[in-house]
Amino acid sequence: MRSLGLLVPGLLLALPLAARAQTDAAPDEGATPATSSVAATAAAGAGAAGAGVLSVGLLPTPAEVGGAAWDEACRLPAGSPLALRAQAALFPSLGPAHFCAGCPPPSPGLASGQQGLAALDLRVAQRIFDIPLVLNDEVRELIHYFSEGSGRKHFERYLQRSGSLIPFLQRHLARAGVPRDLVFLSMIESGYSLHAYSSASAVGLWQFMKPTGLEYDLRIDEWVDERRDPEASTEAAARFLSWLHGEFDDWFLAFAAYNGGPGRVGRAITRLGDDDYWSLCRKKALPTETCRYVPKIVAAAIIGTYPEAFGFQRPAPVLDAFTYDVVEVRRPRALTDVADALGVPVEALKEANPSLRKWITPPVPVGDPPFRLKLPPGSGERFETLRESLPVASLHQAGRVHVVEAGETLWGISRRYGLSTDALIRANALADPGSIRPGQKLQIPGQSAPPPRAAALIRRGPLPEFHHVERGESLWSIARHHGLTTRTLCELNQLDCGPKVDLAVGQRLRLKPAADAPVKQAEAEPVRFHTLAAGETLWQLSRKYGVTVEEIQAWNAIEDPTDLKIGQQLRIAP
Repeated sequence: MRSLGLLVPGLLLALPLAARAQTDAAPDEGATPATSSVAATAAAGAGAAGAGVLSVGLLPTPAEVGGAAWDEACRLPAGSPLALRAQAALFPSLGPAHFCAGCPPPSPGLASGQQGLAALDLRVAQRIFDIPLVLNDEVRELIHYFSEGSGRKHFERYLQRSGSLIPFLQRHLARAGVPRDLVFLSMIESGYSLHAYSSASAVGLWQFMKPTGLEYDLRIDEWVDERRDPEASTEAAARFLSWLHGEFDDWFLAFAAYNGGPGRVGRAITRLGDDDYWSLCRKKALPTETCRYVPKIVAAAIIGTYPEAFGFQRPAPVLDAFTYDVVEVRRPRALTDVADALGVPVEALKEANPSLRKWITPPVPVGDPPFRLKLPPGSGERFETLRESLPVASLHQAGRVHVVEAGETLWGISRRYGLSTDALIRANALADPGSIRPGQKLQIPGQSAPPPRAAALIRRGPLPEFHHVERGESLWSIARHHGLTTRTLCELNQLDCGPKVDLAVGQRLRLKPAADAPVKQAEAEPVRFHTLAAGETLWQLSRKYGVTVEEIQAWNAIEDPTDLKIGQQLRIAP
């Protein structure tokens, strides 16, 4: 939930005065006093806008008006048209239940008649962001690149995709207890493309490399690649970014580590004794790509939140995007058979299930959970009716023959079908992989087992007590794999966390405090309560009080962290 301190300047909230008087007649819901600051602003706008129309301008912060305007805005009768429109403008990030379909999109903090950065007051803008903002030369350069330079055409394409993705991604980020504005990191990583594929083999909205995706429980094998699944990949990205923030205690450094690797960022900090991202870049301690990465995110956040100020058209939010019926299947089903039975285009099934690497659902070994197949809304019941009549697909249907075209390489063909070059070599008994020729037919294998380590990492159990170091592992990779920080590992094992910690193959590292470890006795901490203010999130409270989001949810029986109310009393200690 972003800061709730801004209304769209000049936003006309149409409500006939007679209707407002009728709605405000219920005293138990609280009517807005005629002498209030909101009423005064509305009255000032009514003269210009015409009788019976309220014009609400920029709402001051609680500090500026002692909270009076906030109290009055929140006391509007919940069912009135004015309340619904005010919610849409005041609370744009609370989730789909708070959106007003007929309201213009929010664009708070813009100076009338100005364009570009001249239209923004960053002191005002920062109130609605939950990631830090900075406007320095590096960010200005990237804002110019995206809004006026050669990057404009790319940014326009990203914005066109964002109408359906941003509301969806923000809901999942909020549920994970991380900032909603991390959606702009996804914009820079993939341009909001589910099928983005980099030259370094990073895949999906969040551009996970395969090892990192496996460490964060994404299924990646011959049949399924959850890096392309928007829900699964966003949950994994939220966990990874949360870990990075815990490791560096700074979002800019966390972003840099997401791009350049936490080991590289950690070594740069230790080597220079400097933990300021901008300073590290100016000292050339980080790669050029990483030093442009963070200002790209900040620039994207500013333009993406205020597109009109930079000459872009704001896409209408699609709040019901990625809504499907879900059915569980254990036996392989060809998507063409399912589509024919349901009377839907097979492309719609493929679009609903971007993680499927073939036009067939995967076989499910005994004891494994079934595959969750997504169907167009309203077709789940029909699928269940027809389930027994649907043919079980032969695994050979997953295999194909590829005819080599001029200029193709074995590596390019293997990437196209999501296979390794070794798998193609074995399937076709190729003696010389470099001698394939146009017109040659290659068998594309239909079934293979994932590598042993990949299978082991797809699902992790509870945290073990010890970890035995394997070849190639580092302290930070071990910490990340088990959801710990390197600082915690060092403390548990009395290690000196310098720029490089030497580990030996087979070395045993403790992951939990010993059962007989002395416990420091302390007086029981008194139960604390926090009154939720406008703009506060559970993540912010967890940082403030040194607890976790999950603990706050448990202490207060909160199921949905986006469903919070201003003035709500939250228990902070058990």
